[in-house]
Amino acid sequence: MTPDPTASPPPRKRPWRAITLIAVVLVTAWSGFAIADTEQVPASQACTSLYKPGTSEYAACAAAMDTPVSVSTSMTRVPLPSPTKVAVNTVDGFSPGSDTAPPPSADLDSPSGARGDKRIYCVGPNGGATLISSERRSTCPRTITCTADDSTSGWRCVDQHGDLVEPPAALCQRSTGYDCLSTSSTTAEQASSPPPTTVPDPELIRPSLTPTSSTIPTPNTTASAPAATPTTTSPAPADDSLSQAIGQAHRRGLRIWLEADLTTTWLEAARRGNTEQFKAAVDQLAQQAAKPGVAGIKIAYDLGIRNFDSAEEIQRFVAETSAALRAALRTAVPEGRRQLAVDVVVPELGCGANTTCQKGLQAKYPLLTLERVEKYVLTGGVDVVNISSGLFATDYQTYKIPLERALTNQWVRLRMRGWDTRVLLGAREIGLAHRGDTPTKVTREITKAADAAAAARVDQPVNTGGVRSVVLWTHRQTWDGATWRLTDAGLAPNPIWNSLTRRKNLGRIAIAFNPHDPEKSIAEDLEVIGQVATEVYLYAQ
Repeated sequence: MTPDPTASPPPRKRPWRAITLIAVVLVTAWSGFAIADTEQVPASQACTSLYKPGTSEYAACAAAMDTPVSVSTSMTRVPLPSPTKVAVNTVDGFSPGSDTAPPPSADLDSPSGARGDKRIYCVGPNGGATLISSERRSTCPRTITCTADDSTSGWRCVDQHGDLVEPPAALCQRSTGYDCLSTSSTTAEQASSPPPTTVPDPELIRPSLTPTSSTIPTPNTTASAPAATPTTTSPAPADDSLSQAIGQAHRRGLRIWLEADLTTTWLEAARRGNTEQFKAAVDQLAQQAAKPGVAGIKIAYDLGIRNFDSAEEIQRFVAETSAALRAALRTAVPEGRRQLAVDVVVPELGCGANTTCQKGLQAKYPLLTLERVEKYVLTGGVDVVNISSGLFATDYQTYKIPLERALTNQWVRLRMRGWDTRVLLGAREIGLAHRGDTPTKVTREITKAADAAAAARVDQPVNTGGVRSVVLWTHRQTWDGATWRLTDAGLAPNPIWNSLTRRKNLGRIAIAFNPHDPEKSIAEDLEVIGQVATEVYLYAQ
């Protein structure tokens, strides 16, 4: 059965409320990553999960981990760090805010004057822009930085993600000497209506995250693939759900990714010569990607776990899909917003230094070996690689490797392999959503378990793996006869959501959102998502 990107892969079978033990074990092992802890964990503590101290392997690991990224989720501002402390909120260049007042309003009226003149604006929910000082950049959820460009006699403006955007109206109205030239494509009615959401694919490997569970679904390689959904190239109506979501997310300063999976249409083209559907899908995604705020497109999730017959076929998919999308984006999307992403799994990474485990999983999943996956995704075809973790718990149990150790092994080995120097590295996490409509009963134990789970599933990939973002499944999705959410029903907060909210200022959380099935409305749902996330993956097919 072929995956449906609008439905996202199915989750684990049990809600986060049941993962107390494993989460507590993880946080106990990684005490330096606990909530509001500002002590930097030494590299040796991460590497001891793989190698014996004093060995050459341990030395190589420690060298790779000698500059770990520190995570702390306290919202309280603290002074600059001493040599033995790590300041709060230092992830990805985030620095503590300042109460310095913005420059006088007279600055707004002054001539632009010199090459490189720079203005920083804070953009509010209604789109209004206010000139601010650089010291206050960290206190604004959405900023635009504009630099005078003598070569065009205009302004070049980028948002906090580095994407080209239109100059603020306030700058256009009052500046002298420079025009406000358009820096992004805003063509309306560019996309076709997405096909309806279908039931998620039940044959994906998905773990139960409780240590008492002994079974995990395995891929059903005999399942037949459904017929591909017909596509159309007619313009999308103005009230198209995806278009609405893009606009609403952009106004809230969220970095936007289009969540898609082009494997089915590519295979139809490669094996049966049916190229029309693949070309139509590429064109539609490029049209939606041209809208302001869209950073890029995800081309597949859990690449190679199904449907493909050989490593060569997977490599062709990545190369040809990348070439087709980049060609389409080149004519419609400004440079800097043409990124391509993919989700992958590499089972052997969880084995750590256990060579018997490595060889066993290489034999069991021959298309997903580390060597082959690196050829798929580290050779220029994609810009962002999200690693799905925790999917092979039963396999690791066979080799006496607990899941919590396997997760640590995965991120340490990826750091040692230097993936974060070749691509923008992310994590794809399914372990924090819960099922059902019953409100969460808040107790001290549940709150503690929620904090531990968030530390294990968000902090560890950032600290140990050096990932740029953790993509959380899911804001809301119906699967396996139940509705799964990160919040409670009706967008009500719960302990998990509260714990994630304390991580908002780290700028590392993304959330998957289906605009065709919101909890309340697209606008209300995205407003709540913005309480936690800086990125959103919108189901686009």
